[in-house]
Amino acid sequence: MLKRRVLYAAMAACAVSCSAHAAPPMTDAEWTAYEESHTRFILQQFGADPETARWAAWAMKYQPSSRCAMSARPVVHAVEGGMSLFPGEGEGMVVDHICEPEALKHDALTIPPFSAIEGENERLQWGVTSTARNKVIAAILERQKQDAREYRKNLRPPAYLTAPDSKYFVDQCRFIRVEFPETAQQEGREGHVDATCHFQKGNDNYWRADSCHFSSPKGTGDDIIKSAKDFVTAKCWSSEDFDIKINNYGIGTAEVDFTLGDE
Repeated sequence: MLKRRVLYAAMAACAVSCSAHAAPPMTDAEWTAYEESHTRFILQQFGADPETARWAAWAMKYQPSSRCAMSARPVVHAVEGGMSLFPGEGEGMVVDHICEPEALKHDALTIPPFSAIEGENERLQWGVTSTARNKVIAAILERQKQDAREYRKNLRPPAYLTAPDSKYFVDQCRFIRVEFPETAQQEGREGHVDATCHFQKGNDNYWRADSCHFSSPKGTGDDIIKSAKDFVTAKCWSSEDFDIKINNYGIGTAEVDFTLGDE
């Protein structure tokens, strides 16, 4: 009987002690602070400076359609998923200045938000309303149409594409190929560049890229990156050839590989 009383007393003491020292669950604000701190830590480990990492963590939560969030998200998710990355994977955000307030406000004006919540975040943070965004996007689309008209008007195709019947004319941008830099070939350097862009189909029924963000593994030569930029900005795709996966807002990633031995 005495042993049983001692056991009950010990159990009661443990219950009081454990409940007294158990950590309370985190509040929403504490959990948000933890997530943002965790994200900043990962991005700084992979090449982003503290200020860039801070805005990138903010963008991932509050402005996910921005170029900053789209560039940061794969890095964070890869690390959390146990994948290996190059140490400088986050440097592109710094070099391209896409995680600075000016760039984030620009994206709020030119990229439709994923949700009404994001739209409200952009209004509160940058003062950007849906009316202002629609005006800017309409102006951009009109300018692109004018550029396309000017391009077609000034284009001078080679004779073999137009003779004898001009109805068989084929837009030359379809045949643009990736130029492997001669110096890189001589030095035996290969490379890979990801171009995250806004893709849309023009009046001529070809897909083209604009508002691109280019990222590549650390150590990729500037000549390779420049060649990838030249290719993506000049290239167009027919509907049959366009195999780039894009989201509801036309954002997708084109992969440009530079491999020795490829023709």
